[in-house]
Amino acid sequence: LRFLNEHMYHGQFRPIWVELPFGESGDAPGLPPVSIALPDGSEVLLRGRIDRVDGMQGEDGAWHLRVFDYKSSPRNLDLGKFYHGLALQLLLYLYAVVETGDPLLPGRRRPAGALYFPVYDPMERLVIPESTERLLELRRKRFKATGILSDEPELVRSMDDAGLGLTQVKLNKDGSVRKNAPVASPEQFQQLFGHLRQVVRRSAERLLGGEVAVAPYRMAGQAPCTHCSYRPVCQFDPTVEGQGYRHLERLKPAEVWSRLNLEGGERHE
Repeated sequence: LRFLNEHMYHGQFRPIWVELPFGESGDAPGLPPVSIALPDGSEVLLRGRIDRVDGMQGEDGAWHLRVFDYKSSPRNLDLGKFYHGLALQLLLYLYAVVETGDPLLPGRRRPAGALYFPVYDPMERLVIPESTERLLELRRKRFKATGILSDEPELVRSMDDAGLGLTQVKLNKDGSVRKNAPVASPEQFQQLFGHLRQVVRRSAERLLGGEVAVAPYRMAGQAPCTHCSYRPVCQFDPTVEGQGYRHLERLKPAEVWSRLNLEGGERHE
């Protein structure tokens, strides 16, 4: 809890909601479902529950929002997997609060970040004796929040005003964001949201069209079948004629942005 609380002690963002549902029925306050329109006029409704939403209100009255997704082990946001539709959850959470958050937070809402936060108790390998300060530094690295943040230096600073390394994104001495940091501009966040909608729309169309083939992906030598508990049920065997992996290209962040720029994407619906 100490390292989770440091995001409040050393920043200007404050928790607004915890365990925030969207698209769920019941009396508890929540957000409407995320609606994705299909070409035939129907829609897909997505629901979920967001571990934590933080916000900071700007001078212009707009709310800058970031979401946290707690994980039992460290994790990074792989934009290549997101592009292929394999890691949509974290950015879906941010999309939900920005696009459908009006019932609980009226007004303008802007994406500030989407972060994974590890909730676990790792062991440290130390050379005894070790100072308390050194141990604290090592532990803080273990609990670094990872994901994607706004590329605006003021927002990055407002999440770690003491420069403790609470997130992956760091600032240079001149106040600019360091090169190759996992950040996105407001326009790039909209590109990500547009691609998310496209992936969900294509998946829904395939399902509604009766496409239910057993065709797991394979990327960079890895496949979900390795740790799947349902292999005896699906009976997938790539050596059998008619069965095979969907081979996906491993993409670096720069390649993802390049593809999104070429594809154009879509704007707000």
